[in-house]
Amino acid sequence: MKGNETLFSVWLSLCTGVANTEFAPLLDRFGSAYALFCANQSDIDALDVSESLKDRLCDKRLDEAYGIVEYCQKHGVGILSYTDPAYPSTLRAIKAPPCVLYYKGKLPEFEKRLLISAVGTRSMSEYGKEMAYRISYELAATGAVIVSGMALGVDAACAVGALAAKGSTIAVLGCGIDIAYPKQHERLMHAIAEHGLVLTEYPPSTPPRGYNFPIRNRIISGLSVGTLVVEADLGSGALITAREAISQGKDIYAVPGNVGDQNTSGTNALIRDGAAVALGARDILQNYAFLYRDSVDTARLMRAQERSDPDPAAFARYGVGIPAASAPVKSASRVRDEQSAKQKPSVSQSEQTTQIREAAAPVQQAPAQHRDGSAEVLAQFSERQREMFAHIPLDKAFSADWLVNCGYAAHEVMMALTMFEIKGLVSSLPGGLYTRK
Repeated sequence: MKGNETLFSVWLSLCTGVANTEFAPLLDRFGSAYALFCANQSDIDALDVSESLKDRLCDKRLDEAYGIVEYCQKHGVGILSYTDPAYPSTLRAIKAPPCVLYYKGKLPEFEKRLLISAVGTRSMSEYGKEMAYRISYELAATGAVIVSGMALGVDAACAVGALAAKGSTIAVLGCGIDIAYPKQHERLMHAIAEHGLVLTEYPPSTPPRGYNFPIRNRIISGLSVGTLVVEADLGSGALITAREAISQGKDIYAVPGNVGDQNTSGTNALIRDGAAVALGARDILQNYAFLYRDSVDTARLMRAQERSDPDPAAFARYGVGIPAASAPVKSASRVRDEQSAKQKPSVSQSEQTTQIREAAAPVQQAPAQHRDGSAEVLAQFSERQREMFAHIPLDKAFSADWLVNCGYAAHEVMMALTMFEIKGLVSSLPGGLYTRK
């Protein structure tokens, strides 16, 4: 029956799409994806879901789901459904849990292992590389599991550190399980699958589109009890993960950096606004050592600290690039000066101060270059997304459910809101609310 439930879970995931908030209540009501598949037209019409989802639930074709299941069986890809006992309870607790997870590797005992997500900028400095590797090495050596996105820069350095310590790491992809992205991390991906776990909510062959990654970040933080931001500027995607972690009630740790350095402006802002300082693994482990005493051995930490210097051979082994030591990190003030020199007309000192304060707000993106949904920004979106943006109220906060009630599917609403926020068109508020800028 598990095989059948897997097939119908894949069918349901295709109906709902990613980051959907409607499917979990449906499964709670019907008990299984198969029971939902067997529901008749009147049962579906009575559901409190969007009309577009009702239409898809009435489509009983299984061709695509069969193809995905057969591909996974042939290529050694596991499928973990929401109703499976092995599905991590931490993900069930987030706002839009994945309906299914495709994976390669060995599933850890999620409830018993200490999972820490480690993220940061793709444009890491030598300092960022060292801290990412060192802390991840020390955490993994004691038994913690490092969760990251396998991206260029900090994410990859964290994975290399965990592998070098002969520990475990999880990579959460923003594309299909059959695609190594970035391409140069193909060896790293294979190593993670062999010694840890690679997983994604996207079906096989899904390309790595830009908007997939902000959506995927909720899984990185959702799997973990705490999120470590190693190095990030104010516009880094790592701060999206930090924001997700905060909304999920997770602990936030940040590695401090020089005041004025662009690459550490985001982490320093997190610390200013309440994140715990992480100078090493001990600062993180001390909060969980008792709770995870059966899987974390802090006695190994001292020896790990003696061996945690970044190993160039480990980076070469997994095909992960190392930043050039001669490339200096631009300070935030230098970057602002360079940008302002290119802008016409010039910005007044008071306006610039306001923009800097807005950029330094907790886990917000860099200040928007365009306000009020200018045509230049909106032209980057699809016609349907522009139509959705036009429905957003100008003078009050709104929720994702508000747009769903306007007739849009939940998954496309979440995707659009994420992209609107990245482009500076909307801001997120506490309680799952948004406001138009």
